[in-house]
Amino acid sequence: GDITLDADGGDIKFQDGTTDIFSLINSSSDIQLKAAVQDKDMIFRGNDGGTIITALTLDMSEAGTATFNHDIKLGDNGQIILGAGSDFSMYHDGSNTCMNESGTGGLNISSSAVRMDLNSDTDYSSTGEPAGILTLYNSNGSDGGGVNNYSSLEFNTGDGATSQGFINYIRTADNQGSFAFSQRTGSSSYAEAMRIDNSGHLLVGKTSGTSGNKVETDGRVSAGAGSNSQPTFNCEGDTNTGINLPESDRIQFITGGTERLRIDANGTLQVGSYGTY
Repeated sequence: GDITLDADGGDIKFQDGTTDIFSLINSSSDIQLKAAVQDKDMIFRGNDGGTIITALTLDMSEAGTATFNHDIKLGDNGQIILGAGSDFSMYHDGSNTCMNESGTGGLNISSSAVRMDLNSDTDYSSTGEPAGILTLYNSNGSDGGGVNNYSSLEFNTGDGATSQGFINYIRTADNQGSFAFSQRTGSSSYAEAMRIDNSGHLLVGKTSGTSGNKVETDGRVSAGAGSNSQPTFNCEGDTNTGINLPESDRIQFITGGTERLRIDANGTLQVGSYGTY
């Protein structure tokens, strides 16, 4: 039949040579298990297919750090909750794997090789969407800018306002694609500002380019002042030859680091050492 251990003092002690090793303790009808020897662990062992294994170790010298020998399994909607204020939780709802950051900080995933910070506050936008600084998502629909996309990185101010811009990967019918950079242009409107297509063309203010061109823009191109040794516009591998803009209202044509032709503010053309025209 049953074995009943009835200790009116509330403690059932296991001793070895009068030294307390382990206790079962009644604490207001809650049951406590206590390893009594300083810094000694509580170890759970069992028989796995004929082999004795250690299933779980509670390290008392590390404030009870738990080391499991194998998996930890939770049923659907069972949550892993982290933080004294239950700030972060992870769970599976039967279809999706969910992570929820309810604190005022952010989600930080880091290692020696990769780091990703997703920072957010507790505010929510008028549409009910979280006001995260960065939002990563995958969609075959349309982002806020009306751009059909495959994957997007969304940027936000973090104050509950409308998203400020996107980086979109746009997939084409042949499964090639382009990266597009869109920015906010109004209270609820967006425009694509720049694109890098699948041929490596850089398009500024344009969504398609001309074959053979590597950089195209629908507006002006501005550059800072250069020098004879490194003109404002030069070629890779020949950086001391090109067109230089050394100051206001003057253009120089440079070869080999030497000025060969100049047009000044008055429209005067000077060619080498042969004079002006």
